[in-house]
Order: sequence, then structure tokens, then C-alpha cells
Amino acid sequence: MRPQLHRHLSRGLALILLLGGTSAARAEAQGPDADSARFEAAIALEGRGQLKEAAQALEAFATEHPAHALAPDALREAASLYDDQLFDPAAAQRCWTLVATGYPQSASAARARTRLARLATELGGASAPELGALERLIAAGGASPTPTQRAAVARFVTEHSDPGLAARAAYWLGNVADLAGDEPEALRRYDEAIHSDGAWAARAAHGKAELLLRHRRYAAAKSAFLALSRYPDPVSQLARDAGLRALATAERLRFWAVLAWITLALFAASHLALGRAAFWPIPLEVRFLAPVAALFVLAALTEHRSIAIAVACIAVGGVLVSWASSSAHQALRAASGSLALPRRLLLVFAAAAAVLSLSYLAVRENELLDLVKETMKMGPER
Repeated sequence: MRPQLHRHLSRGLALILLLGGTSAARAEAQGPDADSARFEAAIALEGRGQLKEAAQALEAFATEHPAHALAPDALREAASLYDDQLFDPAAAQRCWTLVATGYPQSASAARARTRLARLATELGGASAPELGALERLIAAGGASPTPTQRAAVARFVTEHSDPGLAARAAYWLGNVADLAGDEPEALRRYDEAIHSDGAWAARAAHGKAELLLRHRRYAAAKSAFLALSRYPDPVSQLARDAGLRALATAERLRFWAVLAWITLALFAASHLALGRAAFWPIPLEVRFLAPVAALFVLAALTEHRSIAIAVACIAVGGVLVSWASSSAHQALRAASGSLALPRRLLLVFAAAAAVLSLSYLAVRENELLDLVKETMKMGPER
């Protein structure tokens, strides 16, 4: 969802810049107003969502007026439409080639050469029409395709039996399974794309590593991130370094989680042994705290599910900690007649450690650590 939103925002900004620069380009070209008006009309088609008509009009404008100052911009915009939204690699390749060869000194030439290299890699042995047809099937399915749409992609790949097309489809199916929470299927599809060793192998390797990290399979995630070293492109190298840093952080958080579980286990065992004779009747502290905890739980139910679960765990756990601590305190006081200050401080420290451990585990297990850190840094939204 986010890459699509980013693409749409970028497209809107590009339209604004193109329209805003038309007057300056017209003055520079000193051409007839009708030519520039034709360019603006093509851009307006794009703004109304008539993408195919806009791309064809822009390409025709540049072809018929190759010396016009707006010609390279028209070709660039047409190529971007064909490439990113119409999924027509052949037309995109044609327009990018015209930009790179016809206007080598233009601001768009470097981008054109980069996109041509990417298209050549993605096409592999497949023809541009075949890749375009597959991209349209994938775009129709989106992030939550129906079984029929997934079957259509699989059938298309089987019919064309091209390794490049199979790798592209496998990467998409891996993403879909990942978003759906189907880890085994996602890993299987990612591995299919990785073994193709084509243009989609690096992306699949990155997706696999991130999936393993999210599922806390740290040893496998480390191997997957290190495997990104075999891909020389800068994006893969940056992904490897960022992934290894995220992995080191996750392993530190796991250490604190283990320590928290040990703390809770020791607290429960010691307080059950000390206060088992004083658990009933319910201590006054618990009767006071339980309704407050219930109110917190009810309020949390109006928030996100993860927040509600975390708050419920902390509230209920806090009541139980209070009950166990109060019972142990009463039992020790009944046995000795009075409780020395060191013992009272030890009980307070044990209860505080148990509550902190419980809170940390509730936040971590519900994937809320980043949210808590952001709230502490920026303050609450309301």
C-alpha cells in the first residue's frame, strides 16, 4: 500500500512540475503557442485519469516536434506512464530509448539509461509484451488477490515457461503470502525467485530476510541478510547493512525478554511459596485495584487490538502481582509478628521488578516497542 501511495504522490508532484515549467520552456523554445497547448492538453488527460490516451498523446507530441524544448519531458512522462501504470514494457523501452539517444544532454537522460538497464534485466529472455501482460495480471490482483487471480498468474507462467516471468510471479506470490501471514508459502515462493538468479532474485532475498526477522528466526535471518552480499547493487548492500543492524537490536531485545521471563518465574515461585496461606480472603489492595484495572481494560478495547491486548495483560498481571505481594507480606508478618525494613523493601523491589517485566513482555509480544519509543520521543497524539 505504501509504495502505491508514494507512487501516486510522486506522480502528482511530477504533473505540477511539468505544468509549472511549461511557460518557461515555451519562452525558451519561442515556438507557437499551439504546440505547448498540445503538451498541456496531454498532461491534462493524465490528470483526469486517462493514462493510455495521455501517454500516446505525449509520445506523438515528441515524435512530431522533436526539436521542441518540451519534447524530452513529454517522452519521459510517456515512458513513466507506460512503465509504472500501464505496464507496457515495450512502449516504455521505446520512449526511454528515444530520451537516452535523442536527448543525451537532457536532465532525463541519466534516468532513461537507468530504466533501460532495469527493463533489459527484468525482461531477460521474455519479450516485452509477455512481461507487460504478466504485470497487468499482477496489478489486477494487487496485495490481496483472489484465488482465481493467483491461479491466472500461475497459469500464465506455465503457458510461457520463461524463467524471468516465473521469477517475477514467484516474487509477487511470495509478497502476497507474506502479507497474508503464510510463512511457509512465502518462503517457498521467495526461494523460487532467488534460485532463478535473475532480476528478481535480490528483491526476493531481501524479502525472505525481512520475513525471517519479523518471525524472530534470528539465526536464519542473519544468514539471509549476509546472503545479500552476493548482489553488488547498492540497494542490496544497504538492505544488508540495515538488516544486520535491526537483527542486532532484535537480539538485544530478546535478551531482555528472557530476563523478564526469568524474573516473573522467580517472583511467582517465591510468592506462591511464601503467601499461599494468605491468598484468601482477597486483600484490600486487590479489591481497590481490580476495578481500576477493569476500567483501563474497557478503555483499551476502544483502541487498536494490539494495544488492547497489551493493556489487558498489564492490568490483569498488575492485579495478580499486587495479590501475590500482599499475600506474601501478610504471611510473613503473621509468622514473625512484624516485618523488618529490609524484608519490606525486598518485597517492594520484587513487585516492581515483576510489574516492569510484565509490561515489557506485553509491549514486546504485541509489537508495540516502536510505538512506545515514538510516543516517548514525540509525545502522545491526544
